[in-house]
Amino acid sequence: MVFGDDGVWTAMNKGDGTFYPAQYILADFGYNQAWRVERHPRYLVDLDGDGSPISLALGDAGVYVAMNKGMALFTR
Repeated sequence: MVFGDDGVWTAMNKGDGTFYPAQYILADFGYNQAWRVERHPRYLVDLDGDGSPISLALGDAGVYVAMNKGMALFTR
């Protein structure tokens, strides 16, 4: 999972050392939405203990969370 210019991208691991093609999954937390590395930390954490990463971002107006819905789908 990466935070790019347009938002969040992910590439699922095939389990053999290779990855499926990258997918654009969330139109938020990116450079084009005014998120900056030096001012807005963004993390992947397992907040609910289910083993799946959740995107957690610290923005100018507070803390933002994008919940993992499985299959590389997130909702904010």
